[in-house]
Amino acid sequence: MQVGEKIVLDDRLREPNQVLEKTYQDMLKKVLQARDNLVIERKESEDERLIAFCIDWRLARDWDEARKLAAPLLAYCRSQGLSVVESEVSPFANVFPVKVDKGEAFEKLKDALGVTGAIMYLGDSEADDPAFQRADVSVGVKHRRVMPKLQCKYRVEFFELENLLTELIDSDFDFKESMATKNT
Repeated sequence: MQVGEKIVLDDRLREPNQVLEKTYQDMLKKVLQARDNLVIERKESEDERLIAFCIDWRLARDWDEARKLAAPLLAYCRSQGLSVVESEVSPFANVFPVKVDKGEAFEKLKDALGVTGAIMYLGDSEADDPAFQRADVSVGVKHRRVMPKLQCKYRVEFFELENLLTELIDSDFDFKESMATKNT
């Protein structure tokens, strides 16, 4: 987790994970051969060491077909002992070397940064629910088609996200309900 220059790294990620790196390399080859805009995103530590990756099909023409292409890749990741976090409706899946809990991460980051005021949390999948529950203002981001049932207070369309962030900056980070839609 990084905010400005401050980085908080889970102790379980301090050492390189050879299984994660090998699986990423295997997935990279397969994703490059895939059709319909299947993408792999590398997530790195500050020293450019792989700590997770995402297989993403947001830009695919046919999400259902892309999900089918991704399914055996994600099954392979699981068979390697990696933690795969995916949803029924979100157009991506994250792969971690360890089980993650975004609620715990939220609390650790809050404590590490010494934050005592109100906190806004933005997320786009069910994996964000534990952090949504801890945030003062929780905003779910809806991608092009379907938004999973998220435990957030507000929602915003993906393509409106830049607008929301600009409004927040312009208002000195004073969130107003008019900036997003109530999540019902």
